[in-house]
Amino acid sequence: MPAILLALPLLTGFLFGLLGVIALYRFPDVYTRIQGEFKCLTAGGIFVSASLLLHALVSFLADEGEEHFLPLFLHILVAGVLLAVLKTVGVHALARAVFRSGPSAGSSSAPEERRAS
Repeated sequence: MPAILLALPLLTGFLFGLLGVIALYRFPDVYTRIQGEFKCLTAGGIFVSASLLLHALVSFLADEGEEHFLPLFLHILVAGVLLAVLKTVGVHALARAVFRSGPSAGSSSAPEERRAS
């Protein structure tokens, strides 16, 4: 039973990651691609982190306070928080750089201009 509970968030995170990859191929312009990838992969990372947190917590409680699982739990918790915060900053910087550089010569970033050509 605990293996199913640990695998469920891991599988959910994998599915969100897969949706993020599909978003990169299916969305029409760079801004929706950035948003789709960011939302899906951040959610996927949170679910994978939750699965790892559950594994560390279950292992800590099952082994009567085995000492090496508590630092693992804290490291995963810090990594999950940093993932949520720093990915937001990185995606904002990426979108701002795309906006400031303007559309490239070979492609358009606006869906209306892509359909017209």
